[in-house]
Amino acid sequence: MTKPELFFWNKVRLWSKHGVHIRRHHIISPFIVDFAHLPSKTIIEIYGRSHTDRDQQDKRREEFLENKGWRIVRIENDDILRNSDNVAQSVAQYLINRGIEFSSSRNQSTNHPSPPGEGQGWGQKESKRSSEDKADHPSPQGEGQGWGATNQQRLGSLLNHPALKIIAEKTKSTPYENNLNLVGGAVRDALLGRSPKNDLDIVTELDAQALAKTLDKNAQIYPRFGTAMIRVASTNIELVTARKESYDATSRKPHTEPATLLDDAKRRDFTVNTLLLNIHTGDLYDPLNSALADLESRTLRTPLDPAETFHDDPLRMLRAVRFKYQLGFDYQTPDHPSHSRTESSSSLPTGEGLREGRIQPCDELTTAISQESHRLNIISQERIRDEFTKILLGPNPDIALQELLDFGLLHSWAPELERMVGVEQGKWHYADVWNHTLHVVKNIFTDYPSPSEKRQRWGQTESNRSSEEKADHPSLLGGGQGWGVNNRTTLLLSALLHDIGKPLTRSIDEKGDTRFFDHENVGANLAYELCLRWRYSQETARDVQLLVKNHMRLSGIKTLSTPATRRIIRDLGPQLENWLALIDADANALKKGVRKLDLSTIKNKIAEVKAFHPKSNWNSPLSGKEIMNITGEPPGPEIGKLKTELENLVIEGEIQPDDKESAKDALQIIVRNRPKP
Repeated sequence: MTKPELFFWNKVRLWSKHGVHIRRHHIISPFIVDFAHLPSKTIIEIYGRSHTDRDQQDKRREEFLENKGWRIVRIENDDILRNSDNVAQSVAQYLINRGIEFSSSRNQSTNHPSPPGEGQGWGQKESKRSSEDKADHPSPQGEGQGWGATNQQRLGSLLNHPALKIIAEKTKSTPYENNLNLVGGAVRDALLGRSPKNDLDIVTELDAQALAKTLDKNAQIYPRFGTAMIRVASTNIELVTARKESYDATSRKPHTEPATLLDDAKRRDFTVNTLLLNIHTGDLYDPLNSALADLESRTLRTPLDPAETFHDDPLRMLRAVRFKYQLGFDYQTPDHPSHSRTESSSSLPTGEGLREGRIQPCDELTTAISQESHRLNIISQERIRDEFTKILLGPNPDIALQELLDFGLLHSWAPELERMVGVEQGKWHYADVWNHTLHVVKNIFTDYPSPSEKRQRWGQTESNRSSEEKADHPSLLGGGQGWGVNNRTTLLLSALLHDIGKPLTRSIDEKGDTRFFDHENVGANLAYELCLRWRYSQETARDVQLLVKNHMRLSGIKTLSTPATRRIIRDLGPQLENWLALIDADANALKKGVRKLDLSTIKNKIAEVKAFHPKSNWNSPLSGKEIMNITGEPPGPEIGKLKTELENLVIEGEIQPDDKESAKDALQIIVRNRPKP
């Protein structure tokens, strides 16, 4: 990186905290660009570095990129060197003009040191950082003046968790006193001000399994790993004996042996998950002497060489992508300052091992992920599914999906998604199938947020939301509680898979137009198979299949008749709101000016039919038993088909729901007109 690029990057990477992610050195085949913002298709280049010495090539390149829908913003080297903050603000305003929203103020100090002789505008030195700044980030030195009241309160609140208080009290005056340390995401999230989850991890250099048996008679013991799971105060607690791990090449399940707390820290996924909080004393320890600094700079770094870390447990590569977008972190790169990893000066009660040796600096994570991505094939589908679902449900799933593709993490697990890349779609679309799909996923995230996403974007807590806001989105037809987690997973999966059938059905007609005949049915069956292969439930697979199959149902329709509306309500059932959301998101991802679908009239028609034509009146006038008596047919699928045909006649308004005589006459006609076997 040149100096101007570095200073610009130090500014804009902070925007990830506000939901706007800039990618550095992004590949837009066949070109590499300095910076890119994918949702707005904006390229940001530092003038004087990329192709500017070759005018003709630069012109052809610019035309190519603009034809692909990208817009290029060029910045002068000297402008950044004079005032990087103003340049970044100008770029931010450009993104806002292109429809991008920042979740909160982006006027933050870059916090990079002023180069000698460069004058003002380079951000504040440590001595000039505001007290609010210092309270927002943990001090790299651990506890003391740098922490400020905010972080002390956050850790204090965490230690007041009912389960931790019970365990601390029960282990007083035992060998476990002062030897139990909360570790992992709970400590990390507390320091980041995130809401605590209902599961906690505690590590000790003593026997965790013996402790588990004394705390919970129903403890689940896992001897191979030296761990145990207990339930305390309605909270899942994993008790872990500090351990070393070694792996076979064909399995992610490690061989373990007891070890020190430092050894245990080294075998974890990322440094920010190695902080230890003693549940008795409240002391915070950074065994690697790097976790706090990485937390402050929001850097994902592995304790050991990342290639080794990801080779041993490939699931960590998916976790890296999830943490980046879920927590607003960035991957460790050579441009991040190398934090000191010397011997720890901390003195844990039983942590003699913390003072042994040094931890070597790591290589770049992104290179390691790309190199080890093929190893994901040794991970169980269930484990991949869990991480993938969290990525889908997390912030900016469209950008995270693109990153999974870039790293090759889809290749062994979901090659069907890769096949959408480069499949051109014709005159109605501005993008290939893959990028159109990402746009649809983005529209779901943006236009149909979950309640928790809405609160995060608007800075609300549940208590200060108005009753009007609580009744608002995502319920499209009024009332109800909106989407639960399972239903939202279904919606996002259907957005991801709605055009999965297009690569298999693409054709060019005699006029040269691109066609995808029957892609909704082909895609529905493939989506069902994929959901089952990925170990989602049968119910989720069927619901996704239903949504994919029906996502083209309103194509070419301007108004709905009452019978057609009844059929939609019947066929979509509980997935009706998800179906409307998917259709809306899909229509909004077409080429600009193409959308003609007006969902408001369709929603009004559905609401009208629901209010004045209750679904209870759409049933067949004849029961299955009555149909068997009339036709002489034995019990079986044929009776269900006949009953459905009578129900369709009711929905069409040809017979009334309580008119048994007309239903009997209709049944006789249906039976007479059936094809002969």
